[in-house]
Amino acid sequence: MAKKKDKVETPDVVVVTWTDAWGESGWKPARICFEDHKPLTVTSVGYLLHKDKQGISLTSGLDEHLSPLGQNFIPAKMIKSIKKVK
Repeated sequence: MAKKKDKVETPDVVVVTWTDAWGESGWKPARICFEDHKPLTVTSVGYLLHKDKQGISLTSGLDEHLSPLGQNFIPAKMIKSIKKVK
């Protein structure tokens, strides 16, 4: 007799606000360097694949078998907020 597979459910859709490092190259005035001296705030929306003390993993798409189309990992220390989309 075949084992019954666990039912896979569609993951929650979340909006994540987080901070990220950034960089650029080229010459610019020093005063602008001081003005820009801060992390970039980013908003990401996606299916929540996994969440633990290390961080979260999101994907932007799922196929008919609920297999993710890629994965974005955001470290926990960079996350400012996570809100579930209703």
